[in-house]
Amino acid sequence: MMSEDGLKLKYFPVLGHPETLEVRIQGRIDAESAPDFYQGILNKVGEGYRLFVFDCRHFGYSSSRGLEALLAIYKIVNIKEGKLILYGVSSRVMKLINLVEFERFFGIFGNREQAFKSLGIIVMKE
Repeated sequence: MMSEDGLKLKYFPVLGHPETLEVRIQGRIDAESAPDFYQGILNKVGEGYRLFVFDCRHFGYSSSRGLEALLAIYKIVNIKEGKLILYGVSSRVMKLINLVEFERFFGIFGNREQAFKSLGIIVMKE
């Protein structure tokens, strides 16, 4: 999925874990792309996913609208007794997450292995 401003989401189902989806976020989530981001993840919740691991290594910027979309996704996933896990978050995005105290809603990890381990899933190193 690609929006006009360059937000790109790639989805990777996790073998052997049908409710778990890894989502690679590339680009920015701002006022223009936040609706696409929200709808893309909402569609995946509708497909039965409830455990999301967001690869944020190429996610360079979020506006307040991007954070609003992330919080809205968290609320929906939480209702489904799911989780949002983030890894590879840039210092720029992490400062914004900390500023609005959203770190309490998400598991935030330095790398992919730690993120999946928090869900009890062992993955091979990249």
